[in-house]
Amino acid sequence: MAKAKKRTDGRYSVSLVVGHKDGKPIRKSFYSRKSIADARRQRDEWMDTHEYGHDGVPTERLDGGITLSAWAEKWIASYKSNLTPNTRDYYRNQTNAICDYMADGVRFGDMPMCAFKPIHISTYLSTLAGKSKSTIRGRKMTLQQLFTTARQNGIIERDICADLAETAQTVRVKGTYEGHHALTREWINIINAHWSEHRFGIYALLAIWTGMRPAELCALRWEDVDKDANVLRVRRSLDIRHGSVEKDTKTECGVRNIPMFATVRHALFSGAAKRNSEYICARPNGQPYGYESLSDAWESFRGFLERIANGVPHPESAQGFRKDKWVAKLTEQKKEWIVFDYTLYDLRTTFCTTLYDAGVDIKTAQKYMGHKDASTTLRIYTKLSDERENDSASAVDAFIGKTYTVKAI
Repeated sequence: MAKAKKRTDGRYSVSLVVGHKDGKPIRKSFYSRKSIADARRQRDEWMDTHEYGHDGVPTERLDGGITLSAWAEKWIASYKSNLTPNTRDYYRNQTNAICDYMADGVRFGDMPMCAFKPIHISTYLSTLAGKSKSTIRGRKMTLQQLFTTARQNGIIERDICADLAETAQTVRVKGTYEGHHALTREWINIINAHWSEHRFGIYALLAIWTGMRPAELCALRWEDVDKDANVLRVRRSLDIRHGSVEKDTKTECGVRNIPMFATVRHALFSGAAKRNSEYICARPNGQPYGYESLSDAWESFRGFLERIANGVPHPESAQGFRKDKWVAKLTEQKKEWIVFDYTLYDLRTTFCTTLYDAGVDIKTAQKYMGHKDASTTLRIYTKLSDERENDSASAVDAFIGKTYTVKAI
């Protein structure tokens, strides 16, 4: 479902995908001079009285009923309308991914709901191997809700919900993606030494040494710095996807105090961090970050770090720098370009790893991280413990191989 917007003529517009033709979506628009809510009301009323065909022509039945794409649109509008914008976006992304899947040359979204069989679900779930566990869980949950509500509304007669639940248990797709990972000490040292040379540096430094979520860091103000108590007070977050408006933290446990360690104190009180806004981590114009500006700033900072790691002169400026030429130069020297292969959220994971390495107990780590459930912190700690155990075993094995005569099998 497309985003609502205000047109240049002053009218509010909301569009709806009503079908597909030649692989391209067909949209129907609804307009209002009053408000976006009124345009959405018109859309919802139209959806209540129409179903949509492949060519976008309203029809009562299409090969036995409404398509998955059409039902997904109505499902989000009817069952997810009271959720936060971010949560609605989450379900919209899930349904889009499911509808775009192609089976035997047919797009899932173009199939009538009543045409689905358990084998379709099994086939789709099997394609999720290698995705993160949270992605697999989200797709299963969304599929089950789509078909359950469809049966409840008489769109499908067969109790496919029961079949789906059984399929989800039978097809035990396990994610092989290990999730976020911590920065190496080499990268942490580079950031500690050079953060003040880049406009995004203060954000990265605070993320590594406070573990705050991206949206929490975007909302952090100078007034939240309590020098006397030596803590940062996390009280709010920023909805960077929807206008950068302030909102509550992700959970009640998100409201917390985080100690200011030496690196943070130096950055905030030495004058190295530029203060051009009420927000500590702000854009050059002093305005808070939005989703795109945050992504752009992160990409710029990643490039900055890579230029430092690869010995590029004047890494703080990318002007006139040609990465392809530098890579060719390294290739001649039989070297490879060092890549900073981390995500923004990996900075938060780095802080949790530091707590583990420092011997901080799980309950305290849970408090600092703002986790609602200690099991979330425990999963990270357990993973780190397993990694350390494997590293230790490998180190001992390597030592034995270098020190003693050992026959390999």
